[in-house]
Amino acid sequence: MILALNPVAYYRLGDASGPLVDATGNGHELTVDALQLDQTGAINNDTNLAINCNGGRGYTNGAAFTLTYPFTFLLWMRPNGFFINCPFGKKLAYNFGVEEYALFYFLSDTPSFLGQGFGLSTPSGQWSLVSIVGIDATHHRFGVNKTYNSGGGFGALPGNTGLEFSLGNTQSKNAGFDGKLDEFAFINSALSTVQIDALYDKATEVLP
Repeated sequence: MILALNPVAYYRLGDASGPLVDATGNGHELTVDALQLDQTGAINNDTNLAINCNGGRGYTNGAAFTLTYPFTFLLWMRPNGFFINCPFGKKLAYNFGVEEYALFYFLSDTPSFLGQGFGLSTPSGQWSLVSIVGIDATHHRFGVNKTYNSGGGFGALPGNTGLEFSLGNTQSKNAGFDGKLDEFAFINSALSTVQIDALYDKATEVLP
């Protein structure tokens, strides 16, 4: 279902060894750095597996992505701590105590690209589908599973023509996500809640 949405990059994260393959065929493979592979995945009745971040990351070798409106990020996550709040910007992260953990990170020279917070939560130790939709500079939508919050947008995006990308941690590995990740997709369109609900239902086998 994800590939039918023409993603820029789609990582199923079931690789037995590196690199982490971009299932779109667009060639945005991620180099593996200290990730634990072959972990139980998020999708029911799917033999494809997931990664445990464990302080590691998958990353592009140099600039890979251009981030423009509209866009959608989809990611299944299973944190070891409660997912409280998720400021999106240079880092997509959640606050756990006084530390910041990066789910994914775009290296940008634009320090004002700070974004907004989720205002949603997920329980520890359970898989949740996180969606981040940038509609335009003044409209965005966050989602956890099938619950959504809308807000006033992320403002101006980085002016870079290409951005380095890191999954599960920052480039300097100083904010590693504590938990598992699966099925990361970057799409150059703003998915509707109906479309995201359908992806969630299919993954969890919730029948109409």
